[in-house]
Amino acid sequence: MFMRIDRLQAELPQPKKPNPNAAAALQELLGGKYGEMSTLGNYMFQSFNFRNREKLKPFYGLVSTIFSEELGHVELVSHGVSMLNNGPGNPKEDVDISKAPFEEMQDVRLAGSFVSYGGGAAPVNSNSMSWNVDMVTTTGNLIMDLLHNFHLECGARLHKLRVYETLKEPTGREVCGYLLVRGSVHAHAYALALKKLTGVAIERMLPTPNIPLANIPECQKYLDEGSHRRLYRFGSPDYAEVAGVWSNDEVTCPAIRQARSKSSMARRTGAKWPILWATTAPSRPTTRRRKCSRSQRSCTRRAAEYSWGEARAHTPTTPAMAQQ
Repeated sequence: MFMRIDRLQAELPQPKKPNPNAAAALQELLGGKYGEMSTLGNYMFQSFNFRNREKLKPFYGLVSTIFSEELGHVELVSHGVSMLNNGPGNPKEDVDISKAPFEEMQDVRLAGSFVSYGGGAAPVNSNSMSWNVDMVTTTGNLIMDLLHNFHLECGARLHKLRVYETLKEPTGREVCGYLLVRGSVHAHAYALALKKLTGVAIERMLPTPNIPLANIPECQKYLDEGSHRRLYRFGSPDYAEVAGVWSNDEVTCPAIRQARSKSSMARRTGAKWPILWATTAPSRPTTRRRKCSRSQRSCTRRAAEYSWGEARAHTPTTPAMAQQ
């Protein structure tokens, strides 16, 4: 089931005036190829279709918890689009519609945002092309799905940075700043999950693009409060096994290492944390390493044991086990 909380995941500043063209740019983060509708649709159906949930619990928990967060991301971007389209509002009464009070809307990038959606958001990209189911990948193969998700988060980061570079409005920039922090967490988490399954240290590719979040002013407060170190479970005791994705030496993602000192200072000085239960990286499984036989190309794989309450289970360490 889904539980809805009546608040946005980030507080957005009110724009001083309507800016439909800025709203159109932000639409790319909603209905674009790498937008929030794509991350939501992919993770939602992957979690619904997930096989061997008990055997692969940390990975099922990872996809499921990120999916639930993406619902809030869709709402956040939609709210930002609506705010930019409408501005602070116009209290003027008895407007003479015969004088074409919205004549300027003919010249905006997405006239349909006014004509069809009344200034609201819709699942379309910045050129009003509809988001569709062809952007959903759910293969039933865990490694394939996780690899696709890693690609999706990196693509989303690229698009958020490009949209950010086009905007001057604080509303849109705040949306980008928050989502850049959270998306970096998701990309790193998927990379670690792939390493658990295959032994390939794909997290070394991060950040992609190679622009540290510490360089973006709108990211700073989220880094200071530790948002880059949490996966949300939104008040539920379920999915706690997702902590097994992290190992003893894995704390935070490379995209924000330059900002770790600021985050540590915030924790020491008692900075406020969101009122949401979260799974954090410091919850560690015990790990051991073993070498494969020569016939298995003398590779090094990691085996890990996780304690799930009274039950104990083994995390799969080979692609074959992940495909079962």
